[in-house]
Amino acid sequence: MSNTYTNVNDTKVMSDVIAALNHGLTPTRVFTIDVGSDPAVKNGTVQVPIASARTGETYNTTYESGNTTIAGQTVTLNTHLFCSGHITEEQAATSGVKLFEASMVEAAYGLAAMVQNTIMNVITVANFGSTEDTDEETIPAASFDADAVSTIRNICTKNNKWRELRPGLIGALVLDGDYTSNLMSDPAVRDLSASGDGVLSSGMLGRKYGFDIYENNTIVSSTPGSGENLVGFAVQPSAIAAAIRPIQPLGGAALEFEGIVTDPDSEISLSYRRWVNTGTGDLWGTVTVLMGVNKVDGNRLVRIVSA
Repeated sequence: MSNTYTNVNDTKVMSDVIAALNHGLTPTRVFTIDVGSDPAVKNGTVQVPIASARTGETYNTTYESGNTTIAGQTVTLNTHLFCSGHITEEQAATSGVKLFEASMVEAAYGLAAMVQNTIMNVITVANFGSTEDTDEETIPAASFDADAVSTIRNICTKNNKWRELRPGLIGALVLDGDYTSNLMSDPAVRDLSASGDGVLSSGMLGRKYGFDIYENNTIVSSTPGSGENLVGFAVQPSAIAAAIRPIQPLGGAALEFEGIVTDPDSEISLSYRRWVNTGTGDLWGTVTVLMGVNKVDGNRLVRIVSA
């Protein structure tokens, strides 16, 4: 039984998987995410630079006064995530290694979903509270329309004192698919002349009331999604800090290939490994990262719950 696959294009695999991971992690960019290509070990720490809101003062005798210290968040890389795939020797003989390459792309999307879920698990009542109209807003999917987005903005700016991140942008709104679907069907949004959105053709929502809007269907499968009816949230980056790193190389004769690949634009990195099960002849591959996540500023996230 063969135990070597010499025609796998690992360079192409790594290029494809990092592109898939980067795309799959799009909704997580609403948080403060620190990434890097230096490999790490589990339970290592990363200083994530994050600045919270500041309070001005009247000058008296010194400028060295008040809450002016900007301290990084120490995030522990205590979560080791991976997603693997394989093809059998028979599949390799009939379809070539392209099937393996495709399976690694799907593994990268699976890894991205796990990273998202790990961050969503922090968005709990214990971390962000449950006071209606301040910490969270209860809205069923069938009632989620443009007016609901306006209500959430008012909670963020009036009750929680959010300021614009830059002109025209107050933060991000991350929603379960049932909620984005109902928002898209609102005549105020669907009508191109009223909203400026071509949702009927693009299926994409533009900025609404200062929120960039993202659909994310992993929310309801997270711990607060299944146990606390979480279906979405409005957020500014200082609410949560996360760090993602590739894992320290393993080495050894069992691996046919091992490498770290970094996306040149986002700088996010992952570890890719490939090996053969010598007992079955199956070709295996995995993509893996270490990560950690902290709740930082509880006033910079408003939960949306269904009940």
